[in-house]
This record gives sequence, C-alpha cells and structure tokens, in this order.
Amino acid sequence: MMVDASVNFSILLLLLPVLNSSRISQTPEAVIVRPKGSSSLSCSHNTSNVFYMYWYRRPAQSRALTLVGYLYSGTANLETDFTNDRFSLQGNAGSRGDLQISNPTTEDSGEYFCATREAHCSRFSSFLYKNPSLWYITQFIVFDWQ
Repeated sequence: MMVDASVNFSILLLLLPVLNSSRISQTPEAVIVRPKGSSSLSCSHNTSNVFYMYWYRRPAQSRALTLVGYLYSGTANLETDFTNDRFSLQGNAGSRGDLQISNPTTEDSGEYFCATREAHCSRFSSFLYKNPSLWYITQFIVFDWQ
C-alpha cells in the first residue's frame, strides 16, 4: 500500500506543472486590412496573478520590437508614438485585453505580440517582481489594393 501512495504522489508531482500551466491566446492569427479600415487584436489568459498585459509591434522588414502600450489592471497606457486616435487599448489585463487599430497605414504592417506578466509581492520590499512573459503573435498586413 505504501508503494502505491508514493507512486501516485510522484505522478502528481510530475503533472503539477502541466496542471498549473498558464493558457494564453491571441486572435486572430493574421489580419489583412485596407487603409481607412480598422481591426481589433485580442489577447486572453487564464492566469490569476496577472496585472500587466503588454502589446508590442515588430515592423515588417525589421527585427526590433516596439512597445505599443500596456494595460495595468483596467488602465490603458500607450507609448508616445502610439498616442494618436488610431491606436487604443481596452480590457482589464486580469483576463483579456484588446488592441484596436483604426485607419491603418502601410507603416503599421508587421507582427503584433501580446505578453502577460505575473506579479508577485516580495515580503522584503513593496515593489512588484514580474515573472518572464508569455508571448503570442498576430501578422498584421495593411494592403492598399485598387
């Protein structure tokens, strides 16, 4: 009997990371939109300790990532280059966040990434420590066909 209990406990320990794994999804996987159109990219997750959701863009033909903005709880914060009427963030970061792009130009084409970070309070200080991010991608193409 003791062997069966220890085997079951060992299996449970092996499965614990899988059972406790975070699930995150970003939709749609690809977008083709005309200039003057609009699109919404959505990111959702099932992690309970997430307070931050970040959106990044990697322009076409580039390797550099640019932070578009982030959600902290229910507050949207856009970076300076994106504080125009064309980009907006909505959501609560605790479960879902959306990046809306209106009147896109061809310069907006590229890959858009959603990232979430779990936050944990340290008992030695009052700042938040953020764990490594989970990343997902959407191909966003602005195509001006006649």
